[in-house]
Amino acid sequence: MLKKTANRTVIHLIDQPSAPDLKLLERLADLGWNVHLVYRRAGSDRLINSSLKITAHRLPLSTRYPWVYLAFIAAVPIIYPVKSDIIHAHYLTRFGILAAVYRRFLRFKRMVLTAPGPDVLIEASRGMVKWSAEHALKMFEIVTFSSEPVSARLKELGVPSNRMLRLDWAGSEKEIEVAAASLEKRYAELIGRFEG
Repeated sequence: MLKKTANRTVIHLIDQPSAPDLKLLERLADLGWNVHLVYRRAGSDRLINSSLKITAHRLPLSTRYPWVYLAFIAAVPIIYPVKSDIIHAHYLTRFGILAAVYRRFLRFKRMVLTAPGPDVLIEASRGMVKWSAEHALKMFEIVTFSSEPVSARLKELGVPSNRMLRLDWAGSEKEIEVAAASLEKRYAELIGRFEG
């Protein structure tokens, strides 16, 4: 599998990456991916800058709804030149909506979303945020989640079961390794589907 994914590029869009998030991204780099991290909050700067395997880019604007549309403009000069094979957004009501706007207007392909919970269980429950979230979800080939309540809510929001993938990398090193291997496999399948 390494030969197929060597020099492939993935962009992860995360508001404030945790230590497990960074370990996951480093593991993807170990599997042959050129990993770019676009993040917003400064709380993880020191941790991010200590990684030699990830290229990090700090987004200057908040991705909170409704600012996400201004963040879209601010992030174009960061994201567009990378020419990624896959865009993986974390948190539906922030980077998920942002990534969906990219797909709509810039024709980006191969989109993955991680829905951690509060984004779909609370924030996407009413009003314009719900409407934006429902439309954004249609743009992703894969939606990852880590709990049954999130899975049930994603189904309510219209995500078909065949596009959902249960993953959890918040715990042990073994979980991170399993999640990275599973993502790497799905990323490779996505690339093959679009190239084939």
